[in-house]
Amino acid sequence: MADPEKQKIAYLFGAGATSAELLALPTEAEDNNDKVGLSVGDVTRRVIMKAKTDESFLKNDRILLERAADSSNIELFISLIETNHYAFDDVSVIVDRLKELVEEDIKSILTKERTDKFILHKALFELHKYNEKETVVGLISLNYDTVLDEAYKLYYGEPNYSFSFPDEKPDEARPPYLSFMGPLIGMRLR
Repeated sequence: MADPEKQKIAYLFGAGATSAELLALPTEAEDNNDKVGLSVGDVTRRVIMKAKTDESFLKNDRILLERAADSSNIELFISLIETNHYAFDDVSVIVDRLKELVEEDIKSILTKERTDKFILHKALFELHKYNEKETVVGLISLNYDTVLDEAYKLYYGEPNYSFSFPDEKPDEARPPYLSFMGPLIGMRLR
């Protein structure tokens, strides 16, 4: 159990730190943000452009993609298609391919060469390594990337994804890490 005298801290992560890391890289600052940005709008633009030239989409699907081009959020667009599956011939093919394109896009940007240079997540864990007044009692990530996972490994070992929480006994050396990959991608990006 956490020391009762220490302040208990839990962190909630979105895409902000990962995006900031990308933009802070010297080579990326010179590049156009649309090419490497991880905002939903940036990912949406790139995925829709790629989908429009993808042979796996039939003519009818291309009409749907034209509508998607007006969307600023590919995640919501995919959820809309899934929810209204009765309106489309074979929704699973469309949805699966769009999910693949999103995964490919994120992976193409978060290369090992780039993420090895990231420091923000690592610095947070380093801060808590020597902090005698606070203890990390949990981490929650809403990201599709594994940047936090890799930083966690450096300081705590293999991430404690807390699959059986609260049934398992708390591990004081490894705070629980809840990773919600969101409705879009059902697998860890590796």
